[in-house]
Amino acid sequence: MNVTDLLPRITVRQRPAWQRPHPAVAKWRLISWCLLMGLIVSIVLNIVLVTIIYETTRPF
Repeated sequence: MNVTDLLPRITVRQRPAWQRPHPAVAKWRLISWCLLMGLIVSIVLNIVLVTIIYETTRPF
């Protein structure tokens, strides 16, 4: 008798193959998420830099 025989059995129901996303889908979701975040960060940084440059070169 093993110790594992005393533990309750946990069964994991797997979805059928036609319902599971293809493994490549996760990769492309990650790539698209990173590209989207990079675009948002670059737009925000661009706004910040333009504001700083405008404020420092503005005539009084």
